[in-house]
Amino acid sequence: IENIKSMNKSADVVGRNQTEIITKTRYVDKKTNHMFIRVDENDTAERIFLNNSTINLIRNSDIVVVSDYDKGFLTEDDIHQISKKHPLTFIDTKKPLSAEMGNYTFIKINEVEWENCKGQTYEMCENKLIVTMSERGAMYNGITYPVNNDIEVRDLSGAGDTFMAALVISYLKTNDIERSIEFANECASLTFYYSLSRETGR
Repeated sequence: IENIKSMNKSADVVGRNQTEIITKTRYVDKKTNHMFIRVDENDTAERIFLNNSTINLIRNSDIVVVSDYDKGFLTEDDIHQISKKHPLTFIDTKKPLSAEMGNYTFIKINEVEWENCKGQTYEMCENKLIVTMSERGAMYNGITYPVNNDIEVRDLSGAGDTFMAALVISYLKTNDIERSIEFANECASLTFYYSLSRETGR
């Protein structure tokens, strides 16, 4: 969500202030530069309740984005209720796909989450899914949108968050999901490149 604010200064963020510093320890394979495990500490928080102020903010917004990493901020019912209070909603979630998510306009998940969902009942979500696939780009409605830049992928770059922010900002301007996916791919690849340049000094 902070990525969205960096692209659009007028964006409002509803969240819970973290009283403790979150630490994220990443373990990376030196040969492939891919992260194989991340250990998070102090990353849980109290639930965000949908009070009247939050609901009014949702209803009066141009677009609503839910970023939920299944840390206890939102319940499945909260996520369902948010989707019913605005006609244009995006969600990036670590929770399993469910029929309740079918009310969202688009659902962004990564390839690992997509593989875990196969075989489950998700018909209401199927034509809303945008699956990010690292250096291979993203998939939507069975079509792969490749990344143009031929660059080395780093799992540390936070490109997934950049993808989501760029996707939402572009869709708000164009109302074209295919163009927005292509733009999001471009922004995510720039994040990869920036991460690589910062590490190598190039």
